[in-house]
Amino acid sequence: MPVHHVVKPSLVVNEDRCRNNISVMASKARRLGLKFRPHFKTHQSWAAGRWFRDEGVDAITVSSVDMARYFAHDGWSDITLAIPVNPLQAKQVAELSRQINLNLVVVDSMALQPAIALTEGNQPGVFIKVDAGYGRAGLPCERTEEIVALAQKLSVVDKLDFKGILAHDGHTYQATTLGQIESIRHESNRRMAVASEALSLAGMKAMVSAGDTPSCTRSEHWEGVDEIRPGNFAFYDVQQLMAGNCTTGQMALAVYCPVISVEPQKGKAVIYGGAVHFSKDFAFENGERIFGAGFAVKEPGASWPCHLEQLPFRLTALSQEHGILTGAPKQMAQLKPGSLVALFPAHSCLAVAQFKSFLTTSGSLEQTINHWC
Repeated sequence: MPVHHVVKPSLVVNEDRCRNNISVMASKARRLGLKFRPHFKTHQSWAAGRWFRDEGVDAITVSSVDMARYFAHDGWSDITLAIPVNPLQAKQVAELSRQINLNLVVVDSMALQPAIALTEGNQPGVFIKVDAGYGRAGLPCERTEEIVALAQKLSVVDKLDFKGILAHDGHTYQATTLGQIESIRHESNRRMAVASEALSLAGMKAMVSAGDTPSCTRSEHWEGVDEIRPGNFAFYDVQQLMAGNCTTGQMALAVYCPVISVEPQKGKAVIYGGAVHFSKDFAFENGERIFGAGFAVKEPGASWPCHLEQLPFRLTALSQEHGILTGAPKQMAQLKPGSLVALFPAHSCLAVAQFKSFLTTSGSLEQTINHWC
């Protein structure tokens, strides 16, 4: 389905850029001796998942039971469900553990009891979720007595395979310099080492799983970490661009939107493309919120621009179906009702979650988990 058939907000993926992003990250993991377990919540599709396979990836991370089931159906057999276990989905978790090598994440052993009671066959692996500074979920790394006690409880359960500790350093997404990212990385490594050493002294071998797109992209410092789980890097987005973690030449996902009205003298245009397509996540540019940035689609299939100055339009306001573009009057004069604009979303993961499919620049139409569910 070529791009010129787009008549409503549509996701478009630059396959070459995405494949290159995957190759770069996979090569870095190999160079640093790290297990590469990418997070598939970013692309949420069998097609993009297969591009990872082409780079030798054989283990993945997901963020929901449905996502684990979806990728298991495409042959992925080593999956970490990187959200603490939901006891109300015990039956689905148990079924999955019989089909694949499934790793679970817990903060409280009680949450596992319903699933353990139903588990037969494969022993699911289990990680303790630790908090190394983000503050969202997990046992603080310094609470070593609790971490060791929980690990001991898990280790004596025949139906479980204790793996180690797992953290997400989501606060790197607020970092705007390499120095800030490195500071978070060093502190996270230090705090996870405290928990890992306590487990070692208690006689338990523990894998350390960490990693996020900003630090995996830019940091070389992974002392004590065994496995990384970045996801956003496959597409990148405006948040990562504004933080300096990627270039426009690495951004691989855009939402193509029709223009429905233009007021060039006001530097404004209205597009068919709103919060139900982009989400309301935002990036900051010079202290102002923007929901996306992009360019006019002058020729279907034309190469995407590779420099920030080639992104003349900013998506500065959203309602449910409408978006407001702003730019210089001269730039706005390029547009007219019926034009297409290609906008890189502020947050690619949430933009993908709004759609059931995406077009690729190589001409294919690919489904996402939303179509499958």
